[in-house]
Amino acid sequence: SKTGYGKFHQSYIKPYLNSHPELIDKLSKLLGLNLDVIAKQIKDARMENQISAEEVLSMKVLGGIGFIFFLLLGVTIPGGSSLIFVGVLSYLIGGIAPQRTIQTKIKQRKEQILDELPDFLDLVKSVTESGLVIQEAINKVTARMGDSPIAEEFKKVAVKTKSNGGHWREAMEEMAF
Repeated sequence: SKTGYGKFHQSYIKPYLNSHPELIDKLSKLLGLNLDVIAKQIKDARMENQISAEEVLSMKVLGGIGFIFFLLLGVTIPGGSSLIFVGVLSYLIGGIAPQRTIQTKIKQRKEQILDELPDFLDLVKSVTESGLVIQEAINKVTARMGDSPIAEEFKKVAVKTKSNGGHWREAMEEMAF
């Protein structure tokens, strides 16, 4: 990962988890997290280079530990209300923010695709009217639209079609939106 937390995770947490692989399963079950679902959400949000499911898990654990630590410290020390606030902040940053950010990115991506869809379909219609078959038209329009989310999805369809022996319909059914 390219984040500061990602570097911390890679340097300190991941080596420990690698030497105790059963801990990941225990922690994910304890927190009610399905790492496969989180990994898919990260992929859907196109954040694979920014965060991993294991990082989300460790952030939740550290956020919870920070919350409990600062809460206990805050209630035992006179005038410790600011420590309670730090505990709540720790939980919000570590326990809630990562998955909320992933969900927000997924929602934004879907909204972008829906916004681009009418223009994409208009362009495909125009290109097919000029004589190209639908697959060629989609490839041409996708190239014209650059790196937009809808173009990215159709580029994946083209790659999948080539890799599965030309089964365009199968690739379309696997499309993310």
